[in-house]
Amino acid sequence: MTQFAVIKREIVYRRPVEVVDAAFPSPLRSVSASIGVAVAVMFLLGSTGLLDWANGLPVGTTLGDALSNLAQRWNDAMTYLHLTHFAELLRQTWQALQNLQ
Repeated sequence: MTQFAVIKREIVYRRPVEVVDAAFPSPLRSVSASIGVAVAVMFLLGSTGLLDWANGLPVGTTLGDALSNLAQRWNDAMTYLHLTHFAELLRQTWQALQNLQ
């Protein structure tokens, strides 16, 4: 037996398979618009989560205090518009639907 062995392996490159049959790539503008809408909905309906995150930042730092104050004001505005109540109703409905399974 020799000291060095040579292993020959054939490398096969396969073309990626689309998850959905007959799927086609979306244009960047369409994807960007979808992400923009998702971020807007997240900020409108997720103000409570944003406030919880901001309140978890270190206390006494300039950035943490500023973000906490901004998140509190944003949550107050969303509460005034009743969007926090709507978001909680959506969460409860989603949870009820998941419990049906």
